[in-house]
Amino acid sequence: MSGRSIGYDEYPGGWKTTDLTTGELRPREAVLRSIWETDVEKFGQVLRRWNDNYIRSYHALASAIPGPKMLLWVSPRGPGEWSAELATQTGNFGTFPQLVGEDTYAQISPLFDQSVEVVHDLLGTRFLSRFTGLPCPFVEPTGALSLSNRYYPPQSTQDQLLQAVAPVVETLLSQECLSQPVRTAILNTADRPFVFEMDEKGHLCFTTLSGKRPEKAFVNSLPKAGTYFLGEILSELGWRNSDIHMSPFSLTDYRGRSLDEKLSKARQLSYPIGFDASVQFLKPGQFSVGHIAFSGRNRKLLNNFKVLLAVRRWRDCLASFMYFEAKRIALDPQRFAAEKSAWVSGETPQEKFIG
Repeated sequence: MSGRSIGYDEYPGGWKTTDLTTGELRPREAVLRSIWETDVEKFGQVLRRWNDNYIRSYHALASAIPGPKMLLWVSPRGPGEWSAELATQTGNFGTFPQLVGEDTYAQISPLFDQSVEVVHDLLGTRFLSRFTGLPCPFVEPTGALSLSNRYYPPQSTQDQLLQAVAPVVETLLSQECLSQPVRTAILNTADRPFVFEMDEKGHLCFTTLSGKRPEKAFVNSLPKAGTYFLGEILSELGWRNSDIHMSPFSLTDYRGRSLDEKLSKARQLSYPIGFDASVQFLKPGQFSVGHIAFSGRNRKLLNNFKVLLAVRRWRDCLASFMYFEAKRIALDPQRFAAEKSAWVSGETPQEKFIG
């Protein structure tokens, strides 16, 4: 959370705030700089009240989060590289999170079970298009287009953050494990808990059972191109099915579900756990399935996997999908609004839908 945007009662939070000398709405940082340039003593008072409100906001945030929680510091600088004294002397508000130094950070980090700091370098980074490999413009917070990254953490930072956060998340979830014959850990997602199993080393996984094969495997396919047919072949060849269907930004948990349940409860079995995270929980001898687009990052995530790619004629995929979807709607009528599922009833057979 940015320290410059929090404000307090005299200067309410937001991208802009009222300049009390002119009555105008101005960018918050410009108002602060005007105060510093005209009255350093008042600037120090404003900054202290600003930081106090920042700390109160984190108290409210931490108390509102149930279960284990982690504080992430992701910035081009460390907490100790800026201080209120430095700002008072030089007018330097620091890079993101502006106006937050070691003293403030030390007061909010104990509110969380764990804290992780990742310091990254923005200099010289450029965004590249996944499709062309050429420099790709992005929209800055001001609305301007830019080719040079001066604001967003680059992909290398995301990789660095994943490496730093993964063991901490595993520790937090391990502390939440339940005493059962198969140890489990519960991840509280946005709307309901997702249950992991834990192996003998305390590592999280979808299932502790593995096949005789030494590698992990993944079936990547076009929808309705024989995904689960290939999965059955992998089972016959010695891999264990994790019963997790992976998607770019979610997974569907089919563990212990019948075929009818898989069709009728697909929406209820979906969790907001993306491919980047879910693929980490497969163990050697296990496989999963999904429909994952190609990217350099996804290729890297599957680097140590046996990957099977299933493709099929587009029309055949579509025809199969329409029959499949009709069956799911029959079992789960609330899956789509009535106007979107009208094609499954009436005089027009499904075949006409696809020409």
